[in-house]
Amino acid sequence: MIAAVLAGGQGGDLALAAGVEVKALIPVAGRPLVSRVVEALQGAQQIDEVVVICSPGRPLPDAAVLGARQVPAAGAEFSDSLRAAAQEAGDGYVCLVTADLPALTPAAVDAVVKFALDSGADLTYTIVEAGVVSEAFPGTVRTTVRLREGRFTGGNVAVARAEVLLRSLARIESAFGRRKSIVGLTLLLGPMFLLRLAFGRPSVADAAARGEAILGCRVAVYASPHPEIGFDVDKPCDLELAERLLAPPADRTVSTPDSGLQSPDSRL
Repeated sequence: MIAAVLAGGQGGDLALAAGVEVKALIPVAGRPLVSRVVEALQGAQQIDEVVVICSPGRPLPDAAVLGARQVPAAGAEFSDSLRAAAQEAGDGYVCLVTADLPALTPAAVDAVVKFALDSGADLTYTIVEAGVVSEAFPGTVRTTVRLREGRFTGGNVAVARAEVLLRSLARIESAFGRRKSIVGLTLLLGPMFLLRLAFGRPSVADAAARGEAILGCRVAVYASPHPEIGFDVDKPCDLELAERLLAPPADRTVSTPDSGLQSPDSRL
């Protein structure tokens, strides 16, 4: 399967503060965000090739993408990046990954891809239990949704059948544009589903079924046990946390009441 790193779009305030043109180039512990994502994908057994979808006329430095092939999108919209990714995959599947996952691991990617292929779905979306993310990345603040199985946050890795992705682009773009508007979400999901969501009644399967109704294709939702899929760099506090957790061992120390120093966290 081909993996496409979505590294286009505008830089935003976070990139501007870091002195780079695009978010994908924001340095975390001395390395650009995108290089950490590419490296994880290159180490995944289920991934045959990694491409980086960049903005038109704005390629990323070769050193930042670690030899991955760059593909410019036709425009700066989210749908333009998705279209470029799907076209690269031809008649196969594509693993879609955002460029702002500083702690992504090959194991997390392999688990998503295996689930997606086993499910036979046209589109597989990932979620992660909120408590799992907060335990691994203490201090991070994520938007969460309460389902019957627990409280979850959205993941940043998805798998799609390329031809279906191309066919559903208009619906996906509409859904993406409405995601932060209460009115938009009501029109998209329907008032009854939102009412059920408010009381924590829908299940993961219900969410997948609603996705199928909206997008017109077979949808699966994968509750990943890997917290790194749910930790992206969106805010200054995310960047500070990533810097602290991913710093070289010699620099990753915190004070304690007893000795003044504590061994680095070996989980990351």
